[in-house]
Order: sequence, then structure tokens, then C-alpha cells
Amino acid sequence: MMFVALLTTLSIASVAYCLVVTTREEIVRVAAACTASICLLLSIIFAPVFIQAIAVVALVMMKGQFLESGQEY
Repeated sequence: MMFVALLTTLSIASVAYCLVVTTREEIVRVAAACTASICLLLSIIFAPVFIQAIAVVALVMMKGQFLESGQEY
């Protein structure tokens, strides 16, 4: 059941992101960006533990690369 919720939120977030990229209307872009952000947050919550662990490891590795290069983000 969680897999269906994960796929649903990811597909909604993908469509919303496509709207952000393709539209020129400011209100539509803001609404689509908010929708995409909420759906991506929900998809992280609905994701299985091993996918969450992979995401955490990737973020930690990226942060380590930024610290080594001296860049600020």
C-alpha cells in the first residue's frame, strides 16, 4: 500500500515540476512549485526504509564533497 502512495506522490510531483519548467504564468509556477515540494516531502515519508537510507547516504556524501571543495551552498 505504501508503494502505491509513493508512486502517486512522485507522479504528481513530476507533473507539477513539468508545469514549473514549462509555464510562464507566475501564479501557476508558484502553485506548482508548492505542490511539487509537498509531494516530494510526502514521497520521502512513504518511501521504504532502504530508499530513505540511500537518500541520507547520498546527502551526506554530497555535503562532504562541498566541505572538501570549500564551496558554500
